[in-house]
Order: sequence, then structure tokens, then C-alpha cells
Amino acid sequence: MVEGKDECNFFSEIVEKERLLIQIEDYKGKANLKNYLESLKKRTGHETITSIGIEQDADNDPDAAYDSICHALKSASYPGPDQEKKNRNEIKVTILIIPDRDKKGMLEDICLSSIKDDPHMSCVEAYMNCIREKTDNFHDLHINQAKTKIRSFLISREIIESAVYEKLQKAIQEYEWPENIASAKIHSFIASKPKPYLELGSAIKAGYFDLNHRAFEKIISFLKKL
Repeated sequence: MVEGKDECNFFSEIVEKERLLIQIEDYKGKANLKNYLESLKKRTGHETITSIGIEQDADNDPDAAYDSICHALKSASYPGPDQEKKNRNEIKVTILIIPDRDKKGMLEDICLSSIKDDPHMSCVEAYMNCIREKTDNFHDLHINQAKTKIRSFLISREIIESAVYEKLQKAIQEYEWPENIASAKIHSFIASKPKPYLELGSAIKAGYFDLNHRAFEKIISFLKKL
């Protein structure tokens, strides 16, 4: 079970690549996990499920992400993570916090690790620095392709809107940039590719990220243990 559409595409691609017999489903956001688990119990064939893996981004608090999954499991009367089976019919539950159990971040951070040596990343970093310096002068940015201009503009909005927009309107010089801008960097990287409009999940399917990179080893290992 994965948190969203991008994660669904990402994990599905790995499952296909590794030829694993695993069904990937999107539980449509952290807040919906409990409802998803409860509805899963009502499905025909639920009794045949032997193992469940639940993925979630750590975001700014990996402990809170882990605890929220545990709470959803308990509320829906599922066993806790890595709990020893009381009988052979009980479901094994495993939790994967991305990028790691003790790290802040998201799927985009792992993807960034896999492309850090890509020649386009120096351009992405330069772009991000430029955005920091010229947030109030988007018209001064000079990018060639029209689609890339649109994507780059959306990226700049993504950065701005991740903090208090009202504060930015009052005093642009006092604006505090968020610590984690991995998502914006990922979209900047995708903007350098032939299809700059793709979302992360679709970009993974298009082959823009090397799933053999060591950055994805933990995720692959997690899936193989299910």
C-alpha cells in the first residue's frame, strides 16, 4: 500500500522490473489510510492475504509518520508492524518510511540521490539558486522551451506556496525557504528531459531514473521481503 499516485507508479515499476508477485495499491493519502484498511477487510478474498506492506513519506517527522500508520492499523484491527504471527492465518504487516525511519524527507529525496551525478543536476541547482535570488522577478528568467517555462514557473510557485504566502507578500526579503525542496528539484530535473510536463511517477515509467541505482536498494529489499 502506497501513499499516492506517484508512489503507486514508482512501486509498480519496481515490482515489474524485479518480477515480483505483489499488488500495489494507492490508499490516497495519510488521512485515508484507516478508511482504506477498513474497506480492505470487506473485500472478497481478504482471507487470502498473507502480507501487507505500507509505505509513507517521513516528511518533517518520521516518528509521526510511523506512529500514524500504527494507529491506523490498530484502529482497523490489524496486527502491528513486524509482530510475530499468532497463527498461520494472521497477516504479516511491514512499514516502510521514506527516505528512512530516522530521516526527514520524501520519495523525491531518494530519487534525487539517484540522479546527483547527472550532468543536468548542476543546472537544476543553478536554477534553484536563481529562484532564491529572483523570486519577485519571474519575467527575468530565461528558459528556451515553452513547456519548460511553464513547468519552471509551477516549480517556483511550489516553493513559495510551501511556506506562508502572506508573509512573502508583505516582505519578500524576510521569506524563509523550506528545508526540504526535493520535490521542486525533481520537477526541475524532469523539466530538462524530452517530456518536461511529466509527473514523478510517469517520469519513472519513462526511464528518467535508473532503478538499479543503490538509492533504491532499500525499497527493493522491502518489497522482496513481503
